[in-house]
Amino acid sequence: MRCGKLNLLLSSVLFLGSTALVSADPIDTILAQAVEDLVVAEAPRVVSLGNFTYADKNMGSSFSRYFEEKLGAAIERHPSFDLFAREQLEEILAAVELSLNDLFDPATAVKAGGLRGIQALLGGRYFDEGAAVRVYLALTDVQSGLVAAKTQVVIPKVELPDSISVLPENYNDALYVIEELYRIQDSDPADFRVKLWTVRGDGATYRDGEELVIHLFSNRDCYVKIYQIDVEKQMQLIFPNRFFPDNFIREGRVYKIPDTRYPFRFVLGEPFGTEFVKLVASTLQFRDIEEDFQQLGSPTKEVITRGLSIRQREEQIVEAMISYTIVQ
Repeated sequence: MRCGKLNLLLSSVLFLGSTALVSADPIDTILAQAVEDLVVAEAPRVVSLGNFTYADKNMGSSFSRYFEEKLGAAIERHPSFDLFAREQLEEILAAVELSLNDLFDPATAVKAGGLRGIQALLGGRYFDEGAAVRVYLALTDVQSGLVAAKTQVVIPKVELPDSISVLPENYNDALYVIEELYRIQDSDPADFRVKLWTVRGDGATYRDGEELVIHLFSNRDCYVKIYQIDVEKQMQLIFPNRFFPDNFIREGRVYKIPDTRYPFRFVLGEPFGTEFVKLVASTLQFRDIEEDFQQLGSPTKEVITRGLSIRQREEQIVEAMISYTIVQ
């Protein structure tokens, strides 16, 4: 069944040598040189790709996915690097209950990287410069969390396929959502913390038909509500829902929603653009829980704080948010 622009499906259980040899594609030539620029003394050899997001907005686009795939091919062609498949990295991160963002933190990078020998993560940011897109690349050593090498490339827009968009298709609406959600976010109590993530990290891009798995962690026993804000700025409750109404979360455990315990899946689909997932956690059960998968309107304080109109003294509330972009 449909869950806004996020589909809910019920399950049964409920170089060949050097940079000289590249293709005739101008972008391939540009990226071959960029990879060559990343070769420095003692640079990590086994590399996986991270996210490439727009400016400081933690948003991807069809350009993000296109660039990542092109860059991955350039890495594979270069004799100084071995490409660690992104799919394998995501499996590892899921197993150790981390996200792609954690590979930039020395405290957690060793835990993930040491499992299968991944040595570095290559990610970055890009900027629209009118006739071209400038991309800054950083090769981060996962053992130290330090940048081992960095470079930049300029991609002429005339070389991009017509179907590739530099910005998310709903960029202006997404900016509005970001501003609104942060404006209404309460200050977190010092002793109550939650974490919300996907293994691909904040701002990741997903293709049409891929599945979304939300991870969450709390350092306190609590109750949660999870909202999705779609590309049209419409908000809806996606958890708890009619298929799994239990919203109690035990402290110190990582929850994956959905995993095999949950009789549903979140499948991403059109319309394409940037969407958000908003978590609200309370140490006491909510007085009111909205009907699931129903349009609640644009995200506002009245919607987010519904069921929290009268707080008891011992009640504490915290919030978290992530974004992702769906592309064709």
